[in-house]
Amino acid sequence: MRLISLEIMNFRVIKSSKIEFPDKVIAIVGKNGSGKSSIIEAISWALYGNQAARSGKDEIKSTFASEAENCEVKVQFYINEEKFTVIRRLVGRSNRAEVELFRSGKSESVGVNETKAHVGQLLGLDWRGFLSSFLARQSELNALSDLVPSKRKDHIAGMLGIERLDKAIQSVKQDTKLYKEKTQFLERSLSEKDSIEKAINELQSKLQKIEVEIEPQNENFKNTQKEFEVFKERFEDYSERKIKFIKAESEIKAQKGTLELLQNQLEQLQIEKSKLSEQQLVLKELQLKQEEFKDIPVKLEQFKRQQSNKKFVDNLKSQNTAILQKVEQNRKTVENLNLNLEELEKKDLSFPTNLSENILKQKSLLEDKRSQFSALKTENKRLVTDIEKLRIQQLNIEELKSNSVCERCHRPLGDDFESIKKHIEDEILLLEQKLNSKTKDQNIVLLEGEKLKKSTEQLELLQKEQLLLKQQIETTQKELLRFQHLAKEFLAQKEEISKKSEEIGEVDFDENEFEQISNKFKQFELNRNEINKYQGQLERLPVLLENINTTNSKIISTQKVLNNETENQVEIGYSEEEFKKITLHYNQAQKKLEDSKNRLFEIQKEKELTSLSLLEKQKQQDIFKKSEIEFEESKTAHYYGEKLSSLFSLYRSDLIASIRPTLADISSRLFNEMTGNKYALVELDEKYELRVMDNGQFYGVERFSGGEKDLANLCLRLAISLSLAESAGLNRSFIILDEVFGSQDLERKDLILTALANLKNRFPQIILITHIEDIKDGVEQVLEVRQNDLGFSEVVVHGA
Repeated sequence: MRLISLEIMNFRVIKSSKIEFPDKVIAIVGKNGSGKSSIIEAISWALYGNQAARSGKDEIKSTFASEAENCEVKVQFYINEEKFTVIRRLVGRSNRAEVELFRSGKSESVGVNETKAHVGQLLGLDWRGFLSSFLARQSELNALSDLVPSKRKDHIAGMLGIERLDKAIQSVKQDTKLYKEKTQFLERSLSEKDSIEKAINELQSKLQKIEVEIEPQNENFKNTQKEFEVFKERFEDYSERKIKFIKAESEIKAQKGTLELLQNQLEQLQIEKSKLSEQQLVLKELQLKQEEFKDIPVKLEQFKRQQSNKKFVDNLKSQNTAILQKVEQNRKTVENLNLNLEELEKKDLSFPTNLSENILKQKSLLEDKRSQFSALKTENKRLVTDIEKLRIQQLNIEELKSNSVCERCHRPLGDDFESIKKHIEDEILLLEQKLNSKTKDQNIVLLEGEKLKKSTEQLELLQKEQLLLKQQIETTQKELLRFQHLAKEFLAQKEEISKKSEEIGEVDFDENEFEQISNKFKQFELNRNEINKYQGQLERLPVLLENINTTNSKIISTQKVLNNETENQVEIGYSEEEFKKITLHYNQAQKKLEDSKNRLFEIQKEKELTSLSLLEKQKQQDIFKKSEIEFEESKTAHYYGEKLSSLFSLYRSDLIASIRPTLADISSRLFNEMTGNKYALVELDEKYELRVMDNGQFYGVERFSGGEKDLANLCLRLAISLSLAESAGLNRSFIILDEVFGSQDLERKDLILTALANLKNRFPQIILITHIEDIKDGVEQVLEVRQNDLGFSEVVVHGA
């Protein structure tokens, strides 16, 4: 089996990646936790599902993916140069599993279980066998080193798939044990055969005796039943009379209760009628008294209108007084505002008319002075620089005298030294004079600029004062207009009040007389409420009279029903003593019938049970005949099961014995290459402990360094993978080594890489998972796994 490509989408920490697998030594590198192992787990998961990924489906889908996005892995590979493709997905919010296998582009199986079985059949391996064949982890190498001998042997046997043979042996032993137990059980059961035949004879004899006894008992039961029917008829007749008697007695009691209730109701109605008659007299007195107050509501209403007018007029007077005060206050405010406005306008006239133009001119002059100052400053800097250069040149030629070299033509000055020196001194003097003149000009411009700046600032300050004054004038004018408008409103309100006062005129209202009328009206209200109360109560009088008549009729009717029921009870002709006597005879006949019935039932039940027992014993007799046949079959199966178990155990021992030399031979060749021919031979003893030859003597791996010990276990692990791949018919396959360089030095790592490269005739694709950066230089292709800023991992290919 050789890998072609792997496409990953939303699997663990990898969001999206496509990886090609050439026939090379490939390193998958990256920091711990970056997702290196996720690439290998994606291959295992695509082929075998969640078991091979070592987690549930909820942990497989990337946490960076949304609920609606799918998790998908597509792996392509060759088996004997035939191309296969497996696509596995987790679909939708529920992570529904979907998987499909293609052979040469055509679908060959669909569904989880069907594809899992098909992959196992193609590769000749289940998921454990696949991981043992193609993936070697550092933890497995540690287990090979650290386990006790018995555990190490079992661990290697498990990696080689021998545990499946062990399961078969265990299954045969269990079946053999079951056959043995069954044979022993059948043998014990057959020992009871004679006792069953004896029991059948006894049951047949008992059944004949029951048949003789059952007929007379059946005849006795029929006679007793006829006698019981006579007593039953008499008992049922008298029971019916008793029911009628009790019913009549109950009806009489009910009618008496009804009669008593109706009489009480009639008494209460008569009392209520008497009370209503008294209330009629009281009502007449109240109605006569109410006539005296009939004019009071009209008078009270007139006084209320007068009171309302009086209050309205008083309120108008108060409003008029308040408005007169507001008018006077408003007049004074207007006068103050006019005076204030005159003062502000006079002050505004004192400011220059062309203030803004003067400010602009001053700013323009100031900007000119700034430009002059900047130009003079630049010129002075240039003059200072030129003077410094000339002084340096002067110092240089004075130091070397006539041997000095001209800076332009680079020739010695010679006899021209003095004249050139004089020329430089003159130039320095001229430049210093010019610098002094320019500095004076610069200071003059600076003073003039400061005067202009101060003058401009004063003009700007004056302009701000003028602007503030204009704002005060505008505000005062608005206030004056507002108070003038208020004066007009106050005058309009005063005229409106005067007009309303004239319309109403003078109001004559007597407060004492109003209070007297109000008190009389209260008495009027009390009388009216009493009249309404009594009138409401007297409305019941017609209904009350009708209820009295109805109750009298019901009393007469109930008395009549009571008399009829009393007569009916006498006509029934029931006696409690006679009923007790008849009941006693009935119970005696019923008991006699029950006894006869029970005896007949007992005999019939005994017959039934005896027949069932006989049938059961006959069935047991048939079972014994079958058991004799099963006994012989089970005995034979037990014999051959023990033989098969023994043969399987011998086969297992021969298989392990034959594998051990093969693993030792492959491990020796690999270990020799990886140690630079330092150690030529490796052997596996009966406990599958590794022993390495050193100077002609075999020693346990514990004698060697940690790196050599790990290297020896790596060679053994590679030998196991080679053996498994060959046994599955996968002679040229890939191998994955996960973090196997941990304890090796740089030289040993190079030897391992060289030895692995030499295995390409058996492993065309060798994939190394490591976090060690040095490995990059010793492989043909590098897959670098690294996390991006978004948190998920990306795969970058180097050396493709």
